[in-house]
Amino acid sequence: MLPALSWSWPDSRGSPSWSEDVAAVVQNQYMDGPGVDQIFADENALQDVLFPLAADLGTVRDLAGVDSVTGQTLVLNHRTSDSYGNIVAETDNTVEHNFAFAGRHWDADAGLYYNRARWYDPEKQR
Repeated sequence: MLPALSWSWPDSRGSPSWSEDVAAVVQNQYMDGPGVDQIFADENALQDVLFPLAADLGTVRDLAGVDSVTGQTLVLNHRTSDSYGNIVAETDNTVEHNFAFAGRHWDADAGLYYNRARWYDPEKQR
């Protein structure tokens, strides 16, 4: 089951953001970009910020973050997936992000992508 989502608009000049709320504790807060389902940043409860870098279809290939000591931006996790959305390799699977294939929300408990009106199973390819 997907967590409750809440939207917020900081001001008329700011970007909209939304948060996942599990048991009234914000787990992640996202900053959306101008594109459909485009996420610029993912801030977790520890205030660590990930910047998902997506390919053509919106599939998140890299997760970048800023090193707090050096101030450098580093690729923390590089993902490789097959044509159906199965993640086949990651450089660091401890760096997690809830969006993957075609920029869609991945529900790890169900093993499915949420495509708004339907669920997608990459194992069954439908």
